[in-house]
Amino acid sequence: MPDTMSYRYFILICFAISSLISFNPILLAREVVLNDIKINSISIPDNFKNSIAISEEDSITFIYHLHINNEVQNPFLFKITIKNDSQASTFTLNKNIISYKRLPPGNYNLSISAFEPQNNWQTNELLINFIVDDVLAENFKKAIQNYQNQLASSVTSSKNDDKSPFYFFSNSLVMITLSAVLIILIITSVIIKNNRKGLKKNHKTNENRFNKINGVTKMAEKNNNSVSAEDYKKLSLENEKLKQELQSLRDQIDALSNRADELNKQNKELKENLDKISKSKTELEELQKQKDDLFAIIIHDIKNPAALIKSLVELLRSYDLTATEQQEVMEDIFVTTKKIVSLSQEVTKVLALESNTLKLNKEPVNIKYIVDEVVKRNMIAANNKSIAMKSEVPENLPEIEIDSQKIEEVIENLISNAIKFSNEGGKVRVLAKANSRELTVEVSDNGLGLSEEDVNNAFQRGARLSARPTAGEHSSGFGLWIVKKMVEAHNGKVWVKSALGRGSTFAFSIPYQQE
Repeated sequence: MPDTMSYRYFILICFAISSLISFNPILLAREVVLNDIKINSISIPDNFKNSIAISEEDSITFIYHLHINNEVQNPFLFKITIKNDSQASTFTLNKNIISYKRLPPGNYNLSISAFEPQNNWQTNELLINFIVDDVLAENFKKAIQNYQNQLASSVTSSKNDDKSPFYFFSNSLVMITLSAVLIILIITSVIIKNNRKGLKKNHKTNENRFNKINGVTKMAEKNNNSVSAEDYKKLSLENEKLKQELQSLRDQIDALSNRADELNKQNKELKENLDKISKSKTELEELQKQKDDLFAIIIHDIKNPAALIKSLVELLRSYDLTATEQQEVMEDIFVTTKKIVSLSQEVTKVLALESNTLKLNKEPVNIKYIVDEVVKRNMIAANNKSIAMKSEVPENLPEIEIDSQKIEEVIENLISNAIKFSNEGGKVRVLAKANSRELTVEVSDNGLGLSEEDVNNAFQRGARLSARPTAGEHSSGFGLWIVKKMVEAHNGKVWVKSALGRGSTFAFSIPYQQE
């Protein structure tokens, strides 16, 4: 009997040793198995799957399946749970692949399990850990590359050398296995002789463990055998209903997403409108301030001439004056009154331009006729200051459709200013020229000139430039602003070129083709 028992245990030990030598993991009756992990559609080696690191721009894909032993595969679902440091998300699906892209940085835990709603079974979770970090991802990719390079190098080396490390490793493994067999045989003989009861107890314990491991499989087989065709049909209908509900939820999510995009667009438009309103409010406040400044200037400019007229009238009433003296007083009153009327006319023009009531009566005109008329009218003022005024306007300029009265006023302002700001003995030149697109008029002088700041502010309303009329002539500060408004009403543009002490050139151009 002892010999028979020894022989049996010897056979059992040999079987255990052979199992150890050709060891394969034992899968449960139902278990989720990981097939592959891909980063940017490239599979990673198995020995790197426990320390995965990806960047924010990478995509990671997990491929898996449900392993089922000895049973018919009924409809089932996968339960996916992904967690990071701050949040978690759980959902179900019936596919064996899932991908993630553009994940925020952090540590992630992914668990995958399978379940069947009808029989209420669920597998253990397949756990996978990975990190989203750009720096670690770069190091991870380098490590994989180094590993692949080393693997390729070792394969090449094994072809050139028959006695490769694998050869010595195989011999070592055989020696270790034989030694292990010898040691186990000696230990087994001692155990058989000294403690048969303990061996039986261990055998019973191992059998119980094996039954526990396979308990789930037996339970599943029992439940599977009890599923009827009607139950399977109900389960299929429920599964289809769940798919429809899932699709409905996805449609609702898409609709909400579209609505959110529309609301964002409307919010952006409202913000733009609010900015425009705010800008308009600021412009209105600025216009109101400019108008207040305008009336302050008008009152100031009218007050002194009005006071002078009052004084002159009182002089006429209070004293006996000779005819010559009366004539001089009347002349002063006339000049002063003319200043007030001129200022009132400019103010009227300013108010008309501000209220956008400027109307143009356009007709074809040769600009030479207007220039000659304005030059002739200002010749007396030029002669009083010994200023030589010259007009250089060709006879054959093509006619242009303009409001002749408004453009005459523009040229009048430019020539009058050139005379006012020129010293005695100066020169004023009026030039007109045309091309296929536009007509240009320039008025140049060799007078005081303008600073850079004056050039930038020349066409501003009520601008008071640093230069002053050389003979004390009147200047309201509105003339150039009126020029700009009237030229722009003709879709034209104005500009000035000047330097201190070198005179100035004021010019404007009007296109032949106007809207």
